[in-house]
Amino acid sequence: MALLNDHGDGAARASLPLQRWEDVQRHLEPVLAAVPDHPPALLALAWLLAIQAPDNPYKDLEGAKTLIRRLQPLAENDPTLRAGLEPLLPLLAQ
Repeated sequence: MALLNDHGDGAARASLPLQRWEDVQRHLEPVLAAVPDHPPALLALAWLLAIQAPDNPYKDLEGAKTLIRRLQPLAENDPTLRAGLEPLLPLLAQ
């Protein structure tokens, strides 16, 4: 699992602030195919879906909300996941 994290969702998270949407998706696909419930990959996907940039072909607010709700119980016991999820929580009110 560490190998997936180091080479999959970690690379996806690094691509998010660069707005390299296709790279984010490309890095997440193999991770989620191998481990569909991998919380860090799901968090990165939630961010990808939540970013409402005009050039983000993956933006999907409802999809992001679904993932946020799915991750909330897992984040209760994982401070790193909770820290990554907290900025997304206001989207649930939209």
